[in-house]
Amino acid sequence: MRKVQDLAVFAALAALAAVVACNGPPGAEDGPENRGFGSPYEIVTNPTPAAPDESPAVASDSLLVLVRYAGGCVDHDFDLIASVSGDSAEVRLVHDDGGDECEALISERLRLAVPERVLSASRIHLRNPNSDVPFILRWDAPGSGR
Repeated sequence: MRKVQDLAVFAALAALAAVVACNGPPGAEDGPENRGFGSPYEIVTNPTPAAPDESPAVASDSLLVLVRYAGGCVDHDFDLIASVSGDSAEVRLVHDDGGDECEALISERLRLAVPERVLSASRIHLRNPNSDVPFILRWDAPGSGR
């Protein structure tokens, strides 16, 4: 009888863990595990296996990037947040899903204005919401004279 009770407790804890893993704890989008990216999203570099890679890029005064997220019922917003230190700049996108509870998989091409202080940096990295490895948007070797 004790084994059956232990098994029932284990099953209940496993079910709870699965719910938390899928939905995250309340306020997870603001928690430290999110690292300041807002609502979940991913940066897509290869939309389909047959398509050529589309890495995020700075073109003129804009960041061009393809993102994917769950939604479809309300508008989603992305803001570009930047920090500059010396000749290096780091940018990241913060996603606001507007409370969208729909689950369609949305792909969107974003064109976001990049601040002049970032554009003047010789090194620009885009933080990746799904990896600790950033996207390199610009990397000029010292003395190469952009």
